[in-house]
Amino acid sequence: FVPESIRWYHSKGRIDDALSVLRNVSKWNKRTFLEKKTLEPFYKNNKIEEGTYLDLFTKKHCLKTLILFFTWFTGDCVYYGISLAFSDLSGHRHRDFVLISLPEIFANLLAIYAVGRIGRKKTTIIGFAVTAIGLMTLGTLMYNDVHYQSLNIVVGMIGKCFGIIAYCSNQILSVESYPTNIRSQAMGLFYVFSQLGGALAPWIAKGLLRYHVTLPLFVLGVFPIIASILALSLKETKGKDIDQQEADEGITKNNEQSLNKNETHC
Repeated sequence: FVPESIRWYHSKGRIDDALSVLRNVSKWNKRTFLEKKTLEPFYKNNKIEEGTYLDLFTKKHCLKTLILFFTWFTGDCVYYGISLAFSDLSGHRHRDFVLISLPEIFANLLAIYAVGRIGRKKTTIIGFAVTAIGLMTLGTLMYNDVHYQSLNIVVGMIGKCFGIIAYCSNQILSVESYPTNIRSQAMGLFYVFSQLGGALAPWIAKGLLRYHVTLPLFVLGVFPIIASILALSLKETKGKDIDQQEADEGITKNNEQSLNKNETHC
């Protein structure tokens, strides 16, 4: 029962469907729909330029795509890795798992605020950096036989919280970094890499325990350090109209004005 976005219909050349949605919007808002108005073709020369996976690796997008591959991989790996590694910090596995899961609600709310306040890029970088600091700090404490159950749990909760914040902001940053015609391909590949990170997490969190109890923490801490450094090369998307990125791909301003005029009357 939920229609596609007007811009998606427009970009795919489905003008009638886009006008149908606009007509319903105007009806809902009790505004008059200008039936004589229409939408001009979205792309130059009336050509609909379908994106492919290869477009993600062009000169313009290649570096950004590779960086986001790693940040998505890191996001899932750290999320599940922390959940598994911290599930028995104080010797009570079920209680520790519940405690380490509590920050998720707060983290999502904080992420919503942060991406709008300081930006997607900064939120992602700070999230990964604080997560890395938490993991490295706890690993150092345990390596030096400094065992404080409450401290361990608190540090674990902070690390989990900021890991989720980084994961959420990274998703928004990724969506807003690509034009419409290749956005779905990009997100599909990103989810593949995130699942690879999630699949690797148990091997790190539990498999490395046989070598040393702190090794999983240090290994998990390395990933967000690298991710936060790589994210410095990404462009901030806060306050930047996504349509402008599509304009950069060859979309004419006249087409944008055509769509905006119809939306205004709705």
